[in-house]
Amino acid sequence: MKLKIFENSVRLTYSISEYLRMGETTLESINFIETDLIPEMVHNRCFCESGSREFVEFESVSVRPLITSRVNKTRELYRGKVIIRFSGEPKSFDIIIKLLPTSCQDDDRAYGSFLNEEMFYNKMTAKFKLNIYPKCYAADMGRYGRPVVVLEDLEAVGYRHLSTKLDGNHLKLLLQAIAEFHACGIDLKHKEFSIFREFYAKLIETKSDGDKYMEKFYRALHILKENESEYVERLRRELGSREMRCEANENPFFTICHGNLDLNHSLFFYDGERPISVQILGWNRMVYTSPTIDLESILRETQLEKNCITEIHKNFDDYFDTLFSSSTTLKNEGLRMFFRAIFVFLVFSTIPESPENEHELINFLNSLL
Repeated sequence: MKLKIFENSVRLTYSISEYLRMGETTLESINFIETDLIPEMVHNRCFCESGSREFVEFESVSVRPLITSRVNKTRELYRGKVIIRFSGEPKSFDIIIKLLPTSCQDDDRAYGSFLNEEMFYNKMTAKFKLNIYPKCYAADMGRYGRPVVVLEDLEAVGYRHLSTKLDGNHLKLLLQAIAEFHACGIDLKHKEFSIFREFYAKLIETKSDGDKYMEKFYRALHILKENESEYVERLRRELGSREMRCEANENPFFTICHGNLDLNHSLFFYDGERPISVQILGWNRMVYTSPTIDLESILRETQLEKNCITEIHKNFDDYFDTLFSSSTTLKNEGLRMFFRAIFVFLVFSTIPESPENEHELINFLNSLL
């Protein structure tokens, strides 16, 4: 048995059990999406290709709540299908709609998350031009009456989440994707600093542990500067003092990072059982810091045979190869060595201290000579 609800001349059709589970807030949001948001987006030609002059006509939209495994009260997620006629020919669009709950309008952190994502899709993607994030049809803080982000539904075209830890093929794809993003940011910082500064200056801090991460980074940097291995002595000679400073703005590889890169924000596309493409979501927690913050997030999601420096280095070498081949700025081999060493020291701080691990760390550093 179906229950039909008529609001503003739009009919929503759900089973009675679905309707009872939704609640008033969800129904109000669905009504907003179907009667206000999507028709207005069609009118604004948000679903048209750039330069298109076709006559567009809104035909229909159906929307359902998107249930995820992670509870997050600072945003509402919905899955929808929109049908639009282009010069009379119907075309469907599968979309994901993210709304800021009306109860969070005065929540600075929740509002800041939407501001970060709005800037990312409206400004940063136009400069970065990478194929590692979904197409965005709309990202706006006020035009439609409330903050919204509307993206293509990647799962509708075959992308899917990984239910286990990252293995070799999945890890390689994700590391290469985030390395391309970091490389673009680093190059923009060095070539068009005024634009880069506009991006990072507008980022809203949405994580409470940002200072703790920087303390950890500075501690690793201090250990590296005090280390007496032959590797570090050579590194000091090659780099001098500038690149070993703690100041973020003077560090050559500090850039805008994802800030929350885990399996919930990674979707893979497959050729049979082999992953061949990855898309990254969740750009609402970006932060200006060392790229190692994203590498550590990936490391926590990685399937390692043993918890040791050598194994970590072997798995993460693809990142450094992609970063330095994609960047036109990071050509100094000393910087490459320094970056890898910093990452190893950061990771080393999470591994149980033992003479064996310390010995392995020194051997690893000297192996880079």
